[in-house]
Amino acid sequence: MSKLGNFVWGIADQLRGVYKPHQYGGVILPFTILRRLDCILEPNRDEVRQLAQKYSGGALDVQVRRKTGLAFYNTSPFDFPLLLDDPEGLRANLIDYIAKFSPNVRDIFIEKFEFTEALKKLDNAGILWAVFDRVSRIDLHPEAGDCGGGQRVAVGDLVAGQSFGAVYMADVGHLGDAGPAWEIHRHLARQQVARHPAQGGAFDRMMRLRGLR
Repeated sequence: MSKLGNFVWGIADQLRGVYKPHQYGGVILPFTILRRLDCILEPNRDEVRQLAQKYSGGALDVQVRRKTGLAFYNTSPFDFPLLLDDPEGLRANLIDYIAKFSPNVRDIFIEKFEFTEALKKLDNAGILWAVFDRVSRIDLHPEAGDCGGGQRVAVGDLVAGQSFGAVYMADVGHLGDAGPAWEIHRHLARQQVARHPAQGGAFDRMMRLRGLR
C-alpha cells in the first residue's frame, strides 16, 4: 500500500463509530483534496490576498488567472498551519476558509460535499481536530515540498498523474463513492495537464476508468 494509502486508512480508523464504513470515502476525499488545494495555492497566497484588496468578482478571477495561471483561489487569512493552531475555533475557521474560495471550488464543497455538515458531525464527535491534524501531515505540494510539516508523502502528481487514480482505486475506492470530489479533481487535472501535456495520457486513462470521459 502507498504511503498516501496508509494515511487514508489512518483517517478511516478515526471515523469508526462516527460514520459507517461505506461513508468513509465521502469524508476522506474532500479533506484530502482540500489539503491538495492548500498546497497548490501556498506559493501565491500573499499575492492573491493583495489582489483581493483591489479586485472582486469576475475581475479578481481574471487577475488571479493572469498572475498565477490558476483558475481558482482562496482569499482567507487562514492556511492549514494557522487552522491547526486554534483547535477550539477549528470548525468555525474551516467554514470561513471554505467560504473564501473562488465560487467554482466553494460551491462544490458547500453544496455538493455538504462539507459544513461533515464538519459539524466531526466536531460534535470530538474528532475534527484529530482528522484535520492527520490530513495536514500529508504533503500534497506539486513538488512534494514541505507544506505544513510532519511526515511527507511524495505524491506531487496527485492531481494530474497516475498516483491519484491508483491510490483511489487501490486504497480509497472501496471505502465508498467519493462522488463530487471528482469534479474538483477533474477541474484541477485539466489545468495541470494544460501546463504539463505529457501527463495527459495518465489523466485520460484515469477519467475513463471512472467513466468521466
